[in-house]
Parts: sequence; C-alpha cells; structure tokens
Amino acid sequence: MFSSLLPEKSFWSRREKKHETELENYAIYRDRVKAVMPENMKISKPYIDKQLAEVLAQQEQIQRNSSRVATDLARLSVFKGNLREMEAQQRADEQEREQNWDKKHENTI
Repeated sequence: MFSSLLPEKSFWSRREKKHETELENYAIYRDRVKAVMPENMKISKPYIDKQLAEVLAQQEQIQRNSSRVATDLARLSVFKGNLREMEAQQRADEQEREQNWDKKHENTI
C-alpha cells in the first residue's frame, strides 16, 4: 500500500550500478593509454575529438574501399560464370555442327 510512496532507487545509484564494470577497469585503461602517450602530453576533449574524427574518417574510407572490393569480386564471379557458360554453349554448338556435318556428308557417301 505504501510501496508507491517509497522513493525508487536514486538516479546516481542506478547509474553507478550500470557503469560498475567501466569504473572498475578505469585504472587499467588509463594506464594503457598513458603508456602509449608521450610523457608531457595531456588528454583533452578537443584532442580526443580531433583524433576520433580522424579515426572515423579513416574507417569510412576503409569501408568504402572494402565495399568496392566486394563489388568487384562479385562482378568477377559473375563474369567467370558467364564465361564458363559461354564456353559450354560454344562446345555444344560445335558438337552440334559436327553432328550435322557428319549427317549431311553421310548421306552423300
């Protein structure tokens, strides 16, 4: 009856629970990042934004290139299939011509 009057978990306690894993691993990730950075360098939001924009631009370029490669491979596969089909059709036509030629000259002999 009075349960509806009791406050729910506070926003901050829910938020802390949600990000508990990230908070536990923060020191590990911070140490890894610092190990790769030059000593005097500070991490700032503008620097991170700039780096992120560069990485995203590179990712987009790579995705475009990989899409182009996938498309080219699909076209090549279709071309190879068409070539095999055309060669088989040419062999069949050649055999048919030979059979017709043999039948035509068989009757004349």
